[in-house]
Amino acid sequence: MSEKTAYAPTSAGAVAAIAQLTFTRFLRSKVIFVAGVLAMLPLIPLLVASSRSDDVARNWEGFIGVCAFVQLLVASLLTAPVIAEEIDDKTYAYLWSRPIPRWTILAGKLLVGCLVAIAMMAVSLVLGSQIAHVGDPVTIAKALVGMALGVVATGCIASGFGTLLPKHPLAVAISYFLVLDFGIGAMPFAAARLSVMHNVIAISGLGSDANTVVTSVLWLAGLGVFWTTITLRRLVRKELSTGS
Repeated sequence: MSEKTAYAPTSAGAVAAIAQLTFTRFLRSKVIFVAGVLAMLPLIPLLVASSRSDDVARNWEGFIGVCAFVQLLVASLLTAPVIAEEIDDKTYAYLWSRPIPRWTILAGKLLVGCLVAIAMMAVSLVLGSQIAHVGDPVTIAKALVGMALGVVATGCIASGFGTLLPKHPLAVAISYFLVLDFGIGAMPFAAARLSVMHNVIAISGLGSDANTVVTSVLWLAGLGVFWTTITLRRLVRKELSTGS
């Protein structure tokens, strides 16, 4: 009889396995329902605005502004704890001992968190377009792309905070977005480009920088890469512990 040889999973296989496990955890937790409710909240002020005014452009712009803000909360809720929860549950030691690169753990978890958040915000946007009577597919597509890119950037930033400060990942991430991202984005200066919310609105074809879509995309990509690099360096170089 020949002995069976155990092979280490490929990086792609590890990402897929982590993603599947993360999605299963989401389905068994209340987090996904809370995130879903948050994603639908922008529909409430839109319903009120639409009942009071027939100005489609104004109602849509207000709706996108609220969505751009809410996606920060939804994405943070689903991605900030991706590494922190492993430390809190003391399962990081098991994961770190597996024959897989540490980055695959972040990638698998972040992938699912972002996809779920994007799906939720997409549903909210499509429903909102019906309520606001926006029928132009290009306008809706811009909003969808902007929101999807915003979710990814937000997820990278939130997971970075969660890895650096694992004891209170969600509180730190939401505080950052509520205070700094929202505040910086409201400034009429070039510094507003550091705001995820500001760039999401611009990519959606609205706001003061509506005609600089490519620039906004590059800024979101830069923010995502910057924070992901910090997160990966933390994962690879530091021996995480429950006290870190």
